Amino acid sequence: MRALKLFSLCLTGAALAAISSCGPSAKRAPLDRTVTVTNCKPDQDPVEVIVNDTVQWNFGPSPPTYAIHFTSRTPFSTNDPPIGQKNKVEGDFWCNNFGVGCYYEYVITKDGGKPCADPGVHVGSG
Repeated sequence: MRALKLFSLCLTGAALAAISSCGPSAKRAPLDRTVTVTNCKPDQDPVEVIVNDTVQWNFGPSPPTYAIHFTSRTPFSTNDPPIGQKNKVEGDFWCNNFGVGCYYEYVITKDGGKPCADPGVHVGSG
């Protein structure tokens, strides 16, 4: 019986350590990332960031006119982050607490809605 209690305590401790290591981390200072899109292709795919970094999308000379849209989940406060502005990475419940599901697909559209390739943002633990 004593061995079973000791085993269950060790198992619980290991599980708690694993969960706590998956959450957000303060291993490095926040960085500013700039993604440049030329002919519908981002120069980073996926964009590798951690919580509190910023991401700014820049596009080549007009035309075409581009827009960014996150289709379901978003690491930002909006599904449609503004172009040419720094957008702070916030993550979401799953990414911030468990370190899972931290890939966010977004769509680049041009000229009022024509979709480009399918890039994404990956939020890591730092």
